[in-house]
Amino acid sequence: QTAPPGRATARNAGRDLQAGALVAGGATRATSGRDMDIDSATAGGDIALDAGRHLRAGTLTSTGGSVHALARTGDLRIDDLDAAQSATVAAPQGQVELGRVRATQDFTLVAQNDVSVRAGTAGGTFTLSSTGGNTSAGTLTANSVVMHAPGLVRADRLNVASLFNLAGDRINANVYGSMTPVKGTVTGFNGGTATDVVLALSGQGGFAIDSFKARTAAVTNPVGPLAIQSMLVVDRATVTNPQTHVVIDQHDRSIQPGADVQIFSFGAPFSFALYDNHDFTNTFVIYRSPEHDQIGDKGLNRSAVEFSELALSMARNAEDRTLEARQGTERQDAKPVRYSGVPVALDGDCNKNIVPECTR
Repeated sequence: QTAPPGRATARNAGRDLQAGALVAGGATRATSGRDMDIDSATAGGDIALDAGRHLRAGTLTSTGGSVHALARTGDLRIDDLDAAQSATVAAPQGQVELGRVRATQDFTLVAQNDVSVRAGTAGGTFTLSSTGGNTSAGTLTANSVVMHAPGLVRADRLNVASLFNLAGDRINANVYGSMTPVKGTVTGFNGGTATDVVLALSGQGGFAIDSFKARTAAVTNPVGPLAIQSMLVVDRATVTNPQTHVVIDQHDRSIQPGADVQIFSFGAPFSFALYDNHDFTNTFVIYRSPEHDQIGDKGLNRSAVEFSELALSMARNAEDRTLEARQGTERQDAKPVRYSGVPVALDGDCNKNIVPECTR
């Protein structure tokens, strides 16, 4: 169906709707009581698709407006979506699978089950949200990226200009920043604690994370500084950049092989920052190598091992008066003590025959 420039097109079906190519100079709207299958839709204005059950579309292109697609009780699949303004895709009771997505403004995808996007760009915020499944993405590029799911949150590459927000039980993502600092949060679903986090952060401007919550985690930071305002590690985590390998272990406080810096927080949240070979934290530092700086909230640059060595060194110092009282000094007379007679009065005990030596 083709409409003249500036005119809108509308298609309505009580049951299923199938269409080849929909072209309109203005807006395009299609509604079906059950399934909808559209090869392509091109419009100068908005595109709005509303399916009572499943929705499948090949190519959706709006050259001057937004794109909205809804599958009310089923699944939704779109191969290619291009919106001059914003775009929203929703499957409140199903899953969503998208190929390539482009939106000049925001892009929002919400579904009950799994959601996936092969590639996408947005001038504003790119949001992928599942209320009961997993979220996965290939390469996403946007000012901000938000990915939420109660299961797995996975992204091959997130190119982010200002903000990223990842929330899921398991998180596996590669985040690339810009020349300015990128803010972010990494938590479990609905702000809880993630079971496992595997995260790579790379950007010249660095990363400033407000909240990081995980039972176990492995964070690599190949480029740029990293700062975490509140970091919660329940079991064990590692944070690594090209010069420093930090181990956070809440159960094993022995010095672990390969650790340049090892810290421990008794399971409580703590602040953490890492840049080159400099580590900043306000929690308990078990160990740091001589080639690495560890700065605490009071400016102390010593680990627990170094404090122990310092205490032993002071105890060996000849100026230590408590040591003199316990062990004496080198200037003391080395001759043995001599005495004559009975050194202790034992008259009372002798009368009671308690000490037989008294009668000798």
